[in-house]
Amino acid sequence: MSSSNYTYRAAEILVNAQKICEDNQHAQFTPLHILAAMTPTEGKDGESIYLKALIERCRLDWQSFTRIVNKHLVRLPSITGSNLSAPLSDSICDVLINLDKIKGQQKDTSIGQDHILLSLLEDSSIKTIMKEAGVNIETLKAQVVKLKGFTR
Repeated sequence: MSSSNYTYRAAEILVNAQKICEDNQHAQFTPLHILAAMTPTEGKDGESIYLKALIERCRLDWQSFTRIVNKHLVRLPSITGSNLSAPLSDSICDVLINLDKIKGQQKDTSIGQDHILLSLLEDSSIKTIMKEAGVNIETLKAQVVKLKGFTR
């Protein structure tokens, strides 16, 4: 997939996810890095509040959600002394491959942050985090569709 197939926000999320992985010296690039990149830090200009809006529409506490995501992020194994980029995990490959499928199902021309989130929600590690945070995945998916403004 070329980067021209992504919306600006979607490309920004993936770049930020890779940066989170590198900054934390994690051993592998995982779906959790993408979820963390979708979890904005208060006070940063230009950050997406997409996931925050969805979590709050599900009537959940945003701060609790971000704490759970960060708790899982700091538990990922890290490596030191290497200048190499972290390899992609098998699960991140599945998430990335699934993006095109979701884009096609929604008859969209570009991959957006909604496609990224829907693809993440198919990953078992993300499902575990969502369950711990009290997020009903089907409710969240319904909010994605509702926020997008259509039902297909």
